[in-house]
Amino acid sequence: DSSSEIWIRKEMKKEYAYDYHEVFLRMLNSVDMPKSHWLLKSPFHIFSLNTFLHHYPNALLIMTHRRLDEVLPSWCSLLLAAGDGYFDKSNSISRNRIIKRCCQCLDTEVECIMKFRTSENGKVDQSKKNIFDVTYDNLMKDPIGIVHQIYHYFNLHWSNDMEMAMRKWILENPQGKQGRHTYSLAEFGFNQEDISTRYVDYINLFLSSNN
Repeated sequence: DSSSEIWIRKEMKKEYAYDYHEVFLRMLNSVDMPKSHWLLKSPFHIFSLNTFLHHYPNALLIMTHRRLDEVLPSWCSLLLAAGDGYFDKSNSISRNRIIKRCCQCLDTEVECIMKFRTSENGKVDQSKKNIFDVTYDNLMKDPIGIVHQIYHYFNLHWSNDMEMAMRKWILENPQGKQGRHTYSLAEFGFNQEDISTRYVDYINLFLSSNN
């Protein structure tokens, strides 16, 4: 692995990265201030959530949990497509290295989530009230209902106008409008048992039917 990849995946100090992130966000805020709040979306904050919260102590975290047997092949497919111009498709060594790195990165993300979210007894730490958990499946089944729950949980202002705007956007932008991304575990050398065994603790805490 390259040093940059190791730096991203491992819990090395990233204070200076968030110093820059905060300055950049302040610059954006000075020229285009949002009507209510900033909404940041990036899976890479998972690697440094304590540092993130040190810089943004009032942040409200919405953590979406998706089945990892969907996440891993989707990620592999995405990164292989992104690297299409840089390596020979027929070169199995290059392809396998990318797949391996996807798996390593997911391992570290899950490890970071578990460390951040669980207490010493292995249960979800209920003292962190600034976090709302939602499964991807529930979000897709009832997006308006889930957003309503989020606003209620964080005591944010909800309006009928906002709901109408969301419903209009969903109607005009159905899933698959820009095409569908198809993939499977098997095409990357994985199977369901691999995922269930490898990430059993995370699955039981955040993706079981009891949650």
